[in-house]
Amino acid sequence: VEPGRTRVWVVDHASEAFKDVPAVPAPEITEVNGQAWKVMKSPTKEQFLSVDMVRPDLGWAISGDAYVEGTEYKWNTHVYRYDGKAWKLETTLPYWLHQIDMLNEDEGWAVGQNQMGGLQRKNGKWTKFDRSIPRLVYMSDVQVLAPDNAWMAGGGGEIFQWDGSAWEVNVSPEVWKTIRSISMLDESYGWMVGGGWDTESPQKETIPMIGQFEAATNTWKLVESPVRELFYDVATLSKNNAWAVGSKGAIIHWNGRQWEQVESPTDVRLSSVAFKSANDGWIVGDEKGVALHWDGKEWSRVRLPVDEKLYDISITDDGGAVAVGSGGSILQLADAGQTAQPTQEPTPTEEANEPVATPKPASQPEKPYGNATAVPVTTEVAPADSAEGEDTAPAVTEEPQALETPQVVAGSQGAQPEATGAVVSVGAGSQQEPAEQPAASGGIPVVPLATGVGALGLLAGAGLLFFRRR
Repeated sequence: VEPGRTRVWVVDHASEAFKDVPAVPAPEITEVNGQAWKVMKSPTKEQFLSVDMVRPDLGWAISGDAYVEGTEYKWNTHVYRYDGKAWKLETTLPYWLHQIDMLNEDEGWAVGQNQMGGLQRKNGKWTKFDRSIPRLVYMSDVQVLAPDNAWMAGGGGEIFQWDGSAWEVNVSPEVWKTIRSISMLDESYGWMVGGGWDTESPQKETIPMIGQFEAATNTWKLVESPVRELFYDVATLSKNNAWAVGSKGAIIHWNGRQWEQVESPTDVRLSSVAFKSANDGWIVGDEKGVALHWDGKEWSRVRLPVDEKLYDISITDDGGAVAVGSGGSILQLADAGQTAQPTQEPTPTEEANEPVATPKPASQPEKPYGNATAVPVTTEVAPADSAEGEDTAPAVTEEPQALETPQVVAGSQGAQPEATGAVVSVGAGSQQEPAEQPAASGGIPVVPLATGVGALGLLAGAGLLFFRRR
């Protein structure tokens, strides 16, 4: 405590206690290796949850927000596509999606809530698939390795592998806490991280979780963590080099033998980690206006041009990167003298046509730890007339459900961005809030519980945190 600079008062009631401690000074560094973060024009003010860049001139990002209609809690996700010139709305989906990962310019997956196996983008269409065990309602992360090989993981330690036609369960009985990120080096090696709380202890102690995939047995093995923190993202660079980040500024590194704690220049939640090379990596998180950079020796704080929290980062193959976060923020890492793209606002186009509803097929009985294989039934959507020279959005198809899911009719929640083509709405499953974990403060988007209290419940509810990968 420094007299005249730090003042701390202690009083006899916790609600009256307060402190006045100077904030951490903003970092002086703005450029790294001749590159700096620049603000990209954003098509929305909604929080962006995930971004994935296939090429410097092609990428996808998802944003979303919750709303209350009457006494029902609902969610819309907007999928945006970057074409090298502007971020444009591709489609709107009535699901709560957390993560998107694209294999190439046409094929990829997005996962989230609604007890589903995610939405697959292929041949210009988004198709909803279901999974065989809808015990918990959400998936936190997805990684696509090939058309017939993808991984997703989430609540309750559930891990699934895509074989080209269905999601198969791939989970060890000892993996039981929430998984927030999965990072596969290839089909035979990878890591997953997450954690939860010991709900039986008075202190609700944090229980970290780190798992390593063993190809020989096709199972996941838990590995000891050097710190008792929750982990939100992991990046696997090689079998001897992996990084994970989490709560309270936790940074740990895998050296091929064990995980070890690395000194961190922050004590706030870290949401995403990504590397261009072993000596050039980035971390983003809850500290507004700050990113962390790894130069092969240490992590340092770098000043950003926006005062927002960032939730995800994606590296581009030209050595750049794109990061997204709160307030619709999109940042691009580019040459210090280069202007960020796009430099103009996206041109809105006409409203999309409404889709023709497709009747639900009969539900199948539950088969615990089995496959849910079904032939997709396509909902044909006539694309709206688009502005000259612009692409139309992909149609959406819906996969027959392995288990019957209650349907909710999406309602109006105010003005929404206009799509560049067909904006498709399909029947949403029941939107439930996982109650596995205590409420957490700050940082990663907090999505409130909603019950019969309507809008008041939306504002006052507790949230859960889900974040990921590379």
